[in-house]
Amino acid sequence: MTRFSVEAAAERLRRRANLAAYLGDLFRHGAIALVAAGSLALALRFFAHASRETAALGLVLLVAIAPATAFVAARRRFLSPAGAAAWLDVRSGGTGLLLARGESGDARWDSAVAPVGGRVARPPRVRLRALLAPLLPSLAFAIAAFVVPVPAPRFVVRPLSESLIERLREKLAALEETVDIDPAVEEELEKRLEWLESGAGNARPETAYEAADRFAQRLEAEAAKARASAERALSSLAAAARRDEAAERSEAARAALEELRASGLATGEMAGLEIPEGLILSEADLAQLARDLSSFLEGPLSTLAGAGLLGAPGAGELPVPAEFFEECDGSCGSEPGEG
Repeated sequence: MTRFSVEAAAERLRRRANLAAYLGDLFRHGAIALVAAGSLALALRFFAHASRETAALGLVLLVAIAPATAFVAARRRFLSPAGAAAWLDVRSGGTGLLLARGESGDARWDSAVAPVGGRVARPPRVRLRALLAPLLPSLAFAIAAFVVPVPAPRFVVRPLSESLIERLREKLAALEETVDIDPAVEEELEKRLEWLESGAGNARPETAYEAADRFAQRLEAEAAKARASAERALSSLAAAARRDEAAERSEAARAALEELRASGLATGEMAGLEIPEGLILSEADLAQLARDLSSFLEGPLSTLAGAGLLGAPGAGELPVPAEFFEECDGSCGSEPGEG
């Protein structure tokens, strides 16, 4: 006959009880993780149109942490050696013999303990069916979240339309026609348009539309930069007209012309317009020059505005600074070159 050992019985009971506590928390936490994962999968599949494989990642991540969280929760309820001995004593009839033997460790108690020890030699079984009860509905819900068919999206983003490509092509043509842009920038813009015309490569429609929008913004930025430079050129002429010294006025006017050339809007004969060294310009000369430049710029700026590159209505207009009309009404008829 096998000799009964209080210590061995208590250890077997602890292992069985602690396993039951851990499994109970594991299945409860697993049920919560499955419900959360199933809900996440449904949301991803119905609203983000994600694939089953992508949605499964959420299931794996949520379920993977359940064992760790269950252990943290269950360890607070793990049975201690003293608790196991007390439970054995209660189940053996509450005589206190098992407790006395466990606490004293004296083998002389064995003969007294043996008759009652047989009643608790085997620990109770783990009731897996009861522990699994909360897990099964959650598992069914998670499976359904992946099995249920997802309707096709009602709104499908279509590839770039030919009309949109044509508008971008017209904008680029208008910019190249009116603005002398840097060759490297021009090459970059041409390549970006070619990429869009080719169907935006293998990009998704959303990406292609975003690229088309950025391309249009880039064209508008180049046009706005040219207009701003032209405005600064006319403002520089207005500042030059206020100079007291005639030589300073002429030098400031040369700087204004340089600013205009830098804008890229001075093309053809206007690009080669210069004020010869030694030529002294009067205020009337500067006013006339400003009006001529403004009149010349109306053409390219109107082209840019008509192509939708300058934004708000009237953005193609570039008025002559009011100073010229206020200060030169009485002298604008003077001959050029008169100081």
